[in-house]
Amino acid sequence: MKKGIIMVLCVLLAVALVVIGVISFKDDSNKNTDITSDVTSSPESSAAVSPEPDSGTLKMADDFTLTDLNGNQVTLSELKGKNVFLNFFATWCSPCKRELPDIQKIEEEYKDKDLLVYLVDLGEDENTVKEFLKKNNYTFNVLMDINSDAGNLYRTTEIPTSFFINKEGRIVVRHTSIMTYEQMKNNVEKLYK
Repeated sequence: MKKGIIMVLCVLLAVALVVIGVISFKDDSNKNTDITSDVTSSPESSAAVSPEPDSGTLKMADDFTLTDLNGNQVTLSELKGKNVFLNFFATWCSPCKRELPDIQKIEEEYKDKDLLVYLVDLGEDENTVKEFLKKNNYTFNVLMDINSDAGNLYRTTEIPTSFFINKEGRIVVRHTSIMTYEQMKNNVEKLYK
């Protein structure tokens, strides 16, 4: 008798788990597919660098126009002729915050070498970003991506994510996750080859 009750309970438990799994799967499939609506900071150990294709097949960087903290519009395609280090970040992102001092160092080191460094803030308000920069004495050019339009265009689902774009407007390296100073410098140097 006890074995029969235990068997019935096990079957009921298995059925309940299957029902929960089906409901959960259906709920996930109905979620909004906006790429950056659920942007997360990337795990520190998962650096993903896109393979470097042959120089003749480098992908053109998608164009966008965003406004900086001074109210100026910046259009990526108008930056051709300069190398661009584009970093998607947010002030709440711990890995982003840890790599910012090295980005500042790269910006200062390459300021006279045709390198433009732009940070793209995803979804935060201007005052939050201005206060963060002031508090940390950063002098970055920050572009405000309030609606994550550029983030969606560049399929940025984890931050920090960086793009190294050469003078022709082609993406030489995409790097997802925090970078060391040496990694940044190595990726910047690839722009000059």
